[in-house]
Amino acid sequence: MSMEHVRPYLGLEGICPNPVFVIGSPRSGTTATAQSLNRHPDLRVGKESYVLSDLFKDGRAERIWENQMGRATPCWLDHEDVELDEWLAFVGLGINALFSSRSEGLRWIDQTPLYTPMAPTLAKMFPGAKFIHIVRDGRHVVRSMTNFERKFDDELLANAKANEIPKWSNDLRKGAETWATWVEAGLDFSAAQPDRCLTVWNEKVSADPHDQFATILEFLDLRHHPGPGNFFDKKRIGSSFKLDPTRPDDDDWSEWDKKRRKEFVAVASDTMERAGYGDHDAMKSWIDG
Repeated sequence: MSMEHVRPYLGLEGICPNPVFVIGSPRSGTTATAQSLNRHPDLRVGKESYVLSDLFKDGRAERIWENQMGRATPCWLDHEDVELDEWLAFVGLGINALFSSRSEGLRWIDQTPLYTPMAPTLAKMFPGAKFIHIVRDGRHVVRSMTNFERKFDDELLANAKANEIPKWSNDLRKGAETWATWVEAGLDFSAAQPDRCLTVWNEKVSADPHDQFATILEFLDLRHHPGPGNFFDKKRIGSSFKLDPTRPDDDDWSEWDKKRRKEFVAVASDTMERAGYGDHDAMKSWIDG
């Protein structure tokens, strides 16, 4: 196996052998989870990185390897018998070295929701990485999405690049589609690699953060520490309503009329059932309720 060439480099001093990716749909609690884990003395979280999506989403790294291996004229990758997993691991090694150089010797955490659909690629790029997949009720998520811009003041919004404000921020259907796609991708990845990806429900963490973070830390092979549970229990992070405290909480979708409820269910009903938030009959009752 050509992957044997990678292993000595993964053990080099200064390279994090086992980074953590917190994935999930936007507005599901990825930031709150990562910031809470940051209270463990062995972990360090930074800002959302985005760059891996720009570089490698939609199988870009895989296609480069395929194109090289399919050349009629000789190429280095083919001549040296570089397998796909080895190619991805060495590409990831460079990114890992960069992230590790800023992690102050600690195990680094990335919390970028955009990486959820590309988790299978990241698993090969970072062979020692583990993933925490956060799931939250899609109705909570989409309501938070459509109020996303409330987080920011007018000056920031005016200066933001067009691609910095996601399309789901003012489109209920797009929000529902994004939630369903991300959750399905995360659940598929978690089912395929249960030893590397733990799915956690936001509502369960909120109800008992100490027990849930104990489970997360055990999955990450970390010693018990009360910091993550204590932080999650006391902080409210990433609310779409922090600039307008008179508005209801993110979890309140009572303002949705029947038309918007039907639009959400038409897109997300199957995923709601798979994620454990109610079958089709329950969704129909919710529309009529």
